[in-house]
Amino acid sequence: MRPVLRSTLLLYALAVLAPALSLLVRWPLWPLLDSKFPYITFFPAILLTAYCGGLRPGLLATTLSGIGVLHLLLEPSSDFHTFTGADVVGFGLFLVTGVLICCLSESLHRARRRSEASSQRLRASEARYRVTLASIGDAVLVTDGQGRVTFLNALAQELTGWRQDEAAGRLLDEVFVIASETTRGPVESPLAHVLREGRAVKLKYEIKDGKNVATSIEFPEETPAGGRK
Repeated sequence: MRPVLRSTLLLYALAVLAPALSLLVRWPLWPLLDSKFPYITFFPAILLTAYCGGLRPGLLATTLSGIGVLHLLLEPSSDFHTFTGADVVGFGLFLVTGVLICCLSESLHRARRRSEASSQRLRASEARYRVTLASIGDAVLVTDGQGRVTFLNALAQELTGWRQDEAAGRLLDEVFVIASETTRGPVESPLAHVLREGRAVKLKYEIKDGKNVATSIEFPEETPAGGRK
């Protein structure tokens, strides 16, 4: 049996068993409560079923709970004309409350499913993004919004002398040590440069083991709206 089908059957089984258990719990209380508060033990069953299964199992649990109350706990069980107005209003409010519980639980389930689908798409996109960056012939170094390194492809690791696991989480200025090609003095961080200028600049890059390599570093231009061209 497929896992999804098995899970669905279990949820509907819960929708049947939970009201039955609620009735069994309510039955010993009959000498104490008589026909008062006939719905009190059924709300937990509806809440549990709707929380676990969403709208349809919750509605089934609500319906079965209503049938149990109507035919076993409210008196008389077969003549609707002798029910009092309070019985009718109470039963109606019970059904409305059960439906509302089911609808709210279903909205939570849908929000969770949307979140999981979005996370899966994001993970798939990140995987494609990493494969693309890893296969680029140029050295690629990626940072987050705080300027901490998140990714280096193989060529960037070779040029910087930093492995991916060593560089991850470190500030860009620590991994990307840059000196001017002419003055050999320190220069501005590329991250600050891209935020301000967004154009290519030729820099002298001093790598981890003390060797130097001249390189041209190009950043995407920031648009007025904050996006990138």
